[in-house]
Amino acid sequence: MARQENGIPREDYVEPRCLLGMDPMGEEENARPIPQRRVMEKLDEYMSRRDYDGAGRHLNYWLEEAKMVRDLRGELLVRNELIGHYRKTGNKAAALENAAAAESLVERLGMSWAAYGERDSRALEELAALDPASAAAWTRILDLWEAPAAVNAALPDDLPRDDTLCLVALGFQLNPDGTMREELVERLKVLLSA
Repeated sequence: MARQENGIPREDYVEPRCLLGMDPMGEEENARPIPQRRVMEKLDEYMSRRDYDGAGRHLNYWLEEAKMVRDLRGELLVRNELIGHYRKTGNKAAALENAAAAESLVERLGMSWAAYGERDSRALEELAALDPASAAAWTRILDLWEAPAAVNAALPDDLPRDDTLCLVALGFQLNPDGTMREELVERLKVLLSA
């Protein structure tokens, strides 16, 4: 039995869908979001097993699904993960392709600060009207992000010279064969010279 609303069968007031997947009269149906949490949890499972091929298939499946249901935010999430996946697997062309598509999505979604590197004053004003404390916190975060970072050219002379001193170097992704990339080698050389 066909679904009815106010006693009228649905097919009497809804334009039928084209079998080729085109929208009736150019209308777009509302987007149905992909299950982002589930996508990320499954991706974490693949990554914990270092199953990069499986992770790639998983992400590409959900990319197509997000595009099919017109979930722009879901597509942005998946493309962001694909950028990292392709960087990790050394596929620079695919990473750049997804980065360009992600940038376009950011602009379509109106995420102007992320897209242009500028504050979205309108969004901060809207947030302040809804939640002044959150708006103040985000303004502080943006202030800190934009502030120049102070870097010491050398270690201060008054640091202890025993095993209580701990220096830390940020790591860097290894090559697919497990060897260190030049960026990591250079960071370790700087740490060693300190």
